[in-house]
Amino acid sequence: MTYVEVDLLPDDPGGASAFLEGAFRTCAAAVPVKVGAVTVLVGLVLSDHGARTAATAAAFLTPGRVAWVVLDGRAWTTAERDHALDTIVAHLS
Repeated sequence: MTYVEVDLLPDDPGGASAFLEGAFRTCAAAVPVKVGAVTVLVGLVLSDHGARTAATAAAFLTPGRVAWVVLDGRAWTTAERDHALDTIVAHLS
């Protein structure tokens, strides 16, 4: 798992949130999913463990912070993926 978190400046003058949203929609074909009160863009990217496998990628968009995660390595079960996303949302809240 790879995780990155960025604190945003007030009003996000550099547009980091919009950039992250565009990148995930374009590069990972991400679609919005609600996890708690947070909109999470969930899609697929190429795995670091082989060009023929995909890894789940998710971007978390909150007013003060953005974060993204790639769930890679062995195949993640739905329950494991959901638990990871829920844990990240709890951390960001």
